[in-house]
Amino acid sequence: MDLNMAPHNKTSSNNTQLRVLESASAVFAEKGYRDSTIAEICEHASANVASVNYYFGDKSQLYDQVWRHAHRIANETHPLDAGLNDEASPEECLYAFVSGIVKRIFSRGPAGHFTRLMAREIAEPTLAHKAIAEEAIRPERERLEGIISTLLDGKRTKDQVRMCASSVIGQCLFLNLNKPGHNRDFSSSQIEALTQHITRFSLAGIREVKSLTKGNKS
Repeated sequence: MDLNMAPHNKTSSNNTQLRVLESASAVFAEKGYRDSTIAEICEHASANVASVNYYFGDKSQLYDQVWRHAHRIANETHPLDAGLNDEASPEECLYAFVSGIVKRIFSRGPAGHFTRLMAREIAEPTLAHKAIAEEAIRPERERLEGIISTLLDGKRTKDQVRMCASSVIGQCLFLNLNKPGHNRDFSSSQIEALTQHITRFSLAGIREVKSLTKGNKS
């Protein structure tokens, strides 16, 4: 491999590296890790195939950078706290969390790459699966569990909180794996309707768990 073919100008180098990273994010999200090739990624990025080795090392190291990049873009574009302050109600926080996830799922652009990568990870886990679960998924789940714990007003067990969190995430996961009308764009009003439905449905279930918990302790 002729590394002299890789860009050496700093500005050009940074641009090429970013193009490869963004192209890899799109290709991996569409085809999954196994079926994506370095040649396809570099063609998509208009970069020499030596670029991956030069900037990232190999395919697995590129993928490691891709999911981190995709997760960062998702967080910046659709943050799960929606910029709420500390005075926001737990109901508002739950809505913001669901809204962020649903918007990511229906995003056609880079902000949606992470959710599509996760759908691929569920179907065909890669060696990065453990790191993704620990560094990206766990903090988001802990945030959701914190919201639910507050909604349950302390009248809960860890298992009840986790089951409620799984029920919320499960509705979003269904959308990610089985997007209704996945061959067409959803309007902002349709995405909002889905967000409101999931939030209302989840709040009703959480209230029921809370009432049952109070009954069990009375």
